Amino acid sequence: MKKLLSATLAALIGMSSASVLAVNAAEAPGFVMADSDGDGEMSVQDATLIQKYLANLSNLENKGLLASDVDGDGDVMINDATHVQKLLVGLEDPNSLPSSESDASIKKKGSSAMNEFSAKLLKSSVRQGKNTFVSPLSVMYALAMTANGAKGKTLDEMEKTLGMNNYEMNRFFQAYPSYLRYEDSSYTDDFGGYHPADRFNIANSIWINNSENMPGVSKSFLQSSKDFYDAEITPLAFDDSAVSKINGWVNEKTDNMIPSIIDEIEPNALMYLINAISFEALWYEQYEDNQVKKLTFTDENGNTTRSDYLCSVEDLYIHDGDKAEGVVKYYQSFNYAFAALLPKEGTSLNSYVQSLTGERISEILGDVNRDYDVYTRIPKFKVKYGDTLNDNLISMGMSSAFDNSADFSRMLSNPNGFPLELKEVVHKTFIDLNEAGTRAAAVTAVIPNPGAAPDYEEPERKYIYLTRPFVYMIINLDTNTPIFIGTLEDLSSAIN
Repeated sequence: MKKLLSATLAALIGMSSASVLAVNAAEAPGFVMADSDGDGEMSVQDATLIQKYLANLSNLENKGLLASDVDGDGDVMINDATHVQKLLVGLEDPNSLPSSESDASIKKKGSSAMNEFSAKLLKSSVRQGKNTFVSPLSVMYALAMTANGAKGKTLDEMEKTLGMNNYEMNRFFQAYPSYLRYEDSSYTDDFGGYHPADRFNIANSIWINNSENMPGVSKSFLQSSKDFYDAEITPLAFDDSAVSKINGWVNEKTDNMIPSIIDEIEPNALMYLINAISFEALWYEQYEDNQVKKLTFTDENGNTTRSDYLCSVEDLYIHDGDKAEGVVKYYQSFNYAFAALLPKEGTSLNSYVQSLTGERISEILGDVNRDYDVYTRIPKFKVKYGDTLNDNLISMGMSSAFDNSADFSRMLSNPNGFPLELKEVVHKTFIDLNEAGTRAAAVTAVIPNPGAAPDYEEPERKYIYLTRPFVYMIINLDTNTPIFIGTLEDLSSAIN
């Protein structure tokens, strides 16, 4: 009987102030593929080091680990040592090695892939008249970790859907925490005021069904999950107690914003893979009491809602050609920002969303204009969102992962007779935007006005009043990619 693989992915996101232009990383050097020991060249010692690593007699870290994946399949296994030996004696062509691209190249490729995935995920998730809020980062983290167990057509589809091959995914997500820059984002201003760091944490875990009738899980798959995703591995009985343990982990890692991801345990599931991201940040310029005013939001059916709006004049204007215009507002550390896009009058929100592409998102976020005073009205809102992403991912090209043609054999120590397929990819998110700042969370399952000067020319004004349905994002300004992306169509259900 076919076993079902259930995966759980948890993500919690937040925002902070930052330049909306991507910070270009210094060209970090790449590495020599098959140079496991990092001495600059391939030798028999590298094959030996791989063998010792597999026997738990030595360690491989960072680039040494990546260099040891000689066949580029996402795993370091004995066949990688064999490839090194064959390369040394001329039985294999060195040009067949996967590219040892620079860190900056992988970052650029991964960021582009994330913007494309963000557009596709939002388009497949938006529902007429309903609020939508998804975390592309969370979903991609979980699926990339899962992809280390896939082969054949299943892996090909996952790579195409995620926009990167298995090797590039592992490198991008292994490095992703370094793109967040939260460790040094605390600072003291010119007046001695202390500004705390954004709180942004990423955690991954795998919960393994240790029942006697379950097939063994591949050590190589688990090692890849640890090495590239720093995943916590926990075997446990899939009984009622497992629900509280898994949900307890989710609740902790999302700072109590998402208390649970599952209601009951699937006894036939092999494992739950979980990614959790939590974020909380203050606005760089917080709102005073006199900047909170009652305004009316009108949905696309003409229904109106009176609510509190945050009113300010900003200086970061964005636009999507003549299709939409919007504003960017910084969080305190300038590492993250909130961005909103208001479709032009007469264009439905769904129609605008369906026209979005990853390339357009990159262009919008990469072309910030400071030539205007942007008079902005942003509603206070709080949204809880949840959905099962099976149909979304199938429509994005991952069909075989959810049927009996799925090939997740690399997850198993002995794959014969135990085919796996994904049962569910469940996604939950949370956002609370108010005067102080923003808190946001997600879980997926796989389971400034200057004073006048003599020559000063007052800037042209732009008015971005979010008093009708709009698209919004929380952006990582280092990569210029959305961590969260959503739509607000029904303010009445999202009032604090």
